Amino acid sequence: MSRREAIELGVQAQAVLDNPAMQRAVVSARERYVKTWVSSEPGEHDVREHAYLALRALDALMNELTILLDNGTLAAQQIEREESRNGR
Repeated sequence: MSRREAIELGVQAQAVLDNPAMQRAVVSARERYVKTWVSSEPGEHDVREHAYLALRALDALMNELTILLDNGTLAAQQIEREESRNGR
């Protein structure tokens, strides 16, 4: 992936992370999974496992978006440094 592509993906990831609907959906999903996990009965291993895996998947998604954002930021900084060294 080129630096320009990384920058564009970073911009898009930032837009997703800043989107109020996305933020609300993530908070709501996280609360629902935690509530399911905590309120499960002792014999409901599958319910707890599903809630735990859903939380992990949600965390993984948010982590991937953050990585895209960070990669884009780093790519932009690299381009800026190179351009300043080259007198642009």
